[in-house]
Amino acid sequence: MYSDDGITKSDFKSNGLFDHSLTINNDSIIRLQSSLYNDKRFIVIEPKSWGGYKGKRLDTIINSRQFKIEIYSNDLSDKTRDSIFKKILSSI
Repeated sequence: MYSDDGITKSDFKSNGLFDHSLTINNDSIIRLQSSLYNDKRFIVIEPKSWGGYKGKRLDTIINSRQFKIEIYSNDLSDKTRDSIFKKILSSI
């Protein structure tokens, strides 16, 4: 999820001069700063054990604030993924 008050690039752990990363657990919701949404150097790398993934983006406005939401999963049905989206929206 991207918003004005999310994690910034400087909040990511440094693994060298140019490598910054954040490892998250399954079923995690991470709020990232909006500037990372269009940053071509910022990428999501799925675990190798997934064998690929599906992704979905959603742009929405809640209480006059714009949010951009991305969800990544390896084996969720579209129905389950959309249900998770609805839960995320209700928690904002």
